[in-house]
Amino acid sequence: MKKSSFIIVMLLYSALSFAQVEPIQFNKYGNTISGYRPGSNARIMIGVFAESENKPYSEINILRFQPNVNEWRIDNIGEDYYTISTHTGLYLTVQGSAVEHAKLIIDHPKRTDAQMWRIVPANEGTYYLLSKMNERLLVTVVGPFVYLEELKVDSDKFIQEWTIKKE
Repeated sequence: MKKSSFIIVMLLYSALSFAQVEPIQFNKYGNTISGYRPGSNARIMIGVFAESENKPYSEINILRFQPNVNEWRIDNIGEDYYTISTHTGLYLTVQGSAVEHAKLIIDHPKRTDAQMWRIVPANEGTYYLLSKMNERLLVTVVGPFVYLEELKVDSDKFIQEWTIKKE
Protein backbone atom coordinates (compact mmCIF):
# COMPACT_ATOMS: atom_id res chain seq x y z
CA MET A 1 0.00 0.00 0.00
CA LYS A 2 1.34 3.41 -0.91
CA LYS A 3 1.98 5.97 1.80
CA SER A 4 -0.88 8.24 0.62
CA SER A 5 -3.39 5.34 0.66
CA PHE A 6 -2.24 4.40 4.16
CA ILE A 7 -2.79 7.98 5.38
CA ILE A 8 -6.30 8.10 3.87
CA VAL A 9 -7.21 4.77 5.52
CA MET A 10 -5.89 6.02 8.87
CA LEU A 11 -7.88 9.26 8.57
CA LEU A 12 -11.08 7.33 7.77
CA TYR A 13 -10.43 4.99 10.70
CA SER A 14 -9.89 7.97 13.02
CA ALA A 15 -13.09 9.65 11.82
CA LEU A 16 -15.12 6.46 12.34
CA SER A 17 -13.59 5.88 15.78
CA PHE A 18 -14.37 9.46 16.80
CA ALA A 19 -18.00 9.13 15.61
CA GLN A 20 -18.51 6.06 17.79
CA VAL A 21 -17.62 7.64 21.12
CA GLU A 22 -19.13 5.60 23.94
CA PRO A 23 -21.62 7.69 25.96
CA ILE A 24 -21.37 5.49 29.05
CA GLN A 25 -19.10 6.90 31.75
CA PHE A 26 -17.56 3.73 33.14
CA ASN A 27 -16.20 3.77 36.69
CA LYS A 28 -17.68 7.23 37.26
CA TYR A 29 -20.83 8.30 39.02
CA GLY A 30 -23.42 10.32 37.10
CA ASN A 31 -24.83 8.09 34.33
CA THR A 32 -28.55 8.21 33.70
CA ILE A 33 -30.48 5.26 32.33
CA SER A 34 -33.39 6.54 30.29
CA GLY A 35 -35.86 5.44 27.66
CA TYR A 36 -38.86 6.67 25.74
CA ARG A 37 -42.41 5.48 26.07
CA PRO A 38 -43.45 3.78 22.82
CA GLY A 39 -45.42 6.08 20.57
CA SER A 40 -44.56 9.21 22.56
CA ASN A 41 -41.75 11.60 23.28
CA ALA A 42 -42.08 11.07 27.04
CA ARG A 43 -38.59 10.31 28.36
CA ILE A 44 -38.35 8.41 31.60
CA MET A 45 -35.41 7.46 33.80
CA ILE A 46 -34.95 4.66 36.26
CA GLY A 47 -34.01 5.59 39.78
CA VAL A 48 -34.93 5.49 43.45
CA PHE A 49 -37.13 8.03 45.23
CA ALA A 50 -34.99 10.52 47.16
CA GLU A 51 -36.40 9.51 50.54
CA SER A 52 -35.37 5.90 49.82
CA GLU A 53 -31.93 6.40 48.26
CA ASN A 54 -30.12 5.30 51.45
CA LYS A 55 -32.41 2.36 52.22
CA PRO A 56 -31.56 -1.15 51.05
CA TYR A 57 -34.45 -3.06 49.43
CA SER A 58 -35.98 0.14 48.02
CA GLU A 59 -37.70 -0.50 44.70
CA ILE A 60 -36.53 0.96 41.42
CA ASN A 61 -38.99 3.46 39.93
CA ILE A 62 -39.43 5.59 36.86
CA LEU A 63 -38.73 9.26 37.53
CA ARG A 64 -37.99 12.61 35.98
CA PHE A 65 -34.35 13.65 36.18
CA GLN A 66 -33.14 14.69 39.63
CA PRO A 67 -29.46 14.81 40.61
CA ASN A 68 -28.44 11.77 42.67
CA VAL A 69 -31.89 10.16 42.60
CA ASN A 70 -31.49 8.62 39.16
CA GLU A 71 -27.77 8.82 38.52
CA TRP A 72 -25.72 5.63 38.48
CA ARG A 73 -22.13 4.41 38.56
CA ILE A 74 -21.36 1.60 36.12
CA ASP A 75 -18.25 -0.47 36.87
CA ASN A 76 -16.75 -3.19 34.68
CA ILE A 77 -16.12 -6.24 36.86
CA GLY A 78 -14.75 -8.41 34.05
CA GLU A 79 -16.05 -10.95 31.56
CA ASP A 80 -18.39 -8.31 30.06
CA TYR A 81 -20.32 -7.85 33.31
CA TYR A 82 -20.98 -4.64 35.18
CA THR A 83 -22.31 -3.48 38.51
CA ILE A 84 -24.68 -0.51 38.57
CA SER A 85 -24.72 1.46 41.82
CA THR A 86 -26.13 4.64 43.32
CA HIS A 87 -24.16 7.50 44.88
CA THR A 88 -24.95 5.91 48.27
CA GLY A 89 -23.10 2.72 47.30
CA LEU A 90 -26.21 0.53 46.94
CA TYR A 91 -26.37 -1.74 43.89
CA LEU A 92 -29.07 -2.38 41.31
CA THR A 93 -30.26 -5.86 42.30
CA VAL A 94 -32.78 -8.44 41.13
CA GLN A 95 -35.09 -9.17 44.04
CA GLY A 96 -35.49 -12.91 44.58
CA SER A 97 -35.30 -15.21 41.55
CA ALA A 98 -34.65 -14.01 38.02
CA VAL A 99 -38.04 -14.88 36.57
CA GLU A 100 -40.35 -12.74 34.48
CA HIS A 101 -41.75 -9.84 36.51
CA ALA A 102 -38.98 -10.03 39.12
CA LYS A 103 -38.68 -6.59 40.73
CA LEU A 104 -35.52 -4.53 40.81
CA ILE A 105 -34.30 -2.99 44.05
CA ILE A 106 -31.15 -1.43 45.47
CA ASP A 107 -29.15 -3.38 48.02
CA HIS A 108 -25.76 -3.53 49.73
CA PRO A 109 -22.93 -4.81 47.49
CA LYS A 110 -22.82 -8.62 47.62
CA ARG A 111 -21.17 -9.43 44.25
CA THR A 112 -23.80 -12.05 43.49
CA ASP A 113 -25.26 -12.72 40.05
CA ALA A 114 -28.30 -10.68 41.15
CA GLN A 115 -26.09 -7.56 41.02
CA MET A 116 -24.22 -8.30 37.79
CA TRP A 117 -25.42 -6.93 34.48
CA ARG A 118 -24.54 -7.30 30.85
CA ILE A 119 -24.94 -4.12 28.77
CA VAL A 120 -25.66 -5.11 25.18
CA PRO A 121 -26.03 -2.71 22.23
CA ALA A 122 -29.61 -2.63 20.93
CA ASN A 123 -30.24 0.08 18.31
CA GLU A 124 -28.38 3.29 17.43
CA GLY A 125 -27.02 4.28 20.83
CA THR A 126 -29.41 2.27 22.98
CA TYR A 127 -28.70 -0.77 25.14
CA TYR A 128 -30.40 -3.75 26.70
CA LEU A 129 -29.63 -4.44 30.37
CA LEU A 130 -29.59 -8.18 31.09
CA SER A 131 -29.24 -9.81 34.50
CA LYS A 132 -26.49 -12.39 34.88
CA MET A 133 -29.04 -14.50 36.75
CA ASN A 134 -31.01 -15.00 33.54
CA GLU A 135 -29.73 -13.37 30.37
CA ARG A 136 -33.01 -13.91 28.54
CA LEU A 137 -34.60 -11.26 30.78
CA LEU A 138 -34.14 -7.52 30.27
CA VAL A 139 -34.73 -4.48 32.45
CA THR A 140 -38.21 -3.45 31.34
CA VAL A 141 -40.78 -0.75 32.10
CA VAL A 142 -44.46 -1.42 31.66
CA GLY A 143 -46.68 1.39 32.91
CA PRO A 144 -45.13 2.54 36.19
CA PHE A 145 -43.34 -0.74 36.94
CA VAL A 146 -39.66 -1.64 36.46
CA TYR A 147 -38.86 -5.35 36.37
CA LEU A 148 -37.33 -8.15 34.30
CA GLU A 149 -39.13 -9.34 31.18
CA GLU A 150 -38.30 -11.31 28.03
CA LEU A 151 -37.55 -9.30 24.90
CA LYS A 152 -40.73 -7.91 23.34
CA VAL A 153 -40.31 -7.14 19.66
CA ASP A 154 -42.51 -4.43 18.10
CA SER A 155 -44.47 -3.82 21.27
CA ASP A 156 -46.13 -0.51 22.00
CA LYS A 157 -46.24 -1.16 25.76
CA PHE A 158 -42.68 -1.94 26.83
CA ILE A 159 -39.52 0.09 27.32
CA GLN A 160 -36.55 -2.26 27.02
CA GLU A 161 -33.99 -0.14 25.19
CA TRP A 162 -32.03 2.31 27.32
CA THR A 163 -29.82 5.30 26.66
CA ILE A 164 -26.97 5.48 29.15
CA LYS A 165 -25.24 8.83 29.41
CA LYS A 166 -24.27 11.69 31.67
CA GLU A 167 -26.88 14.45 31.78
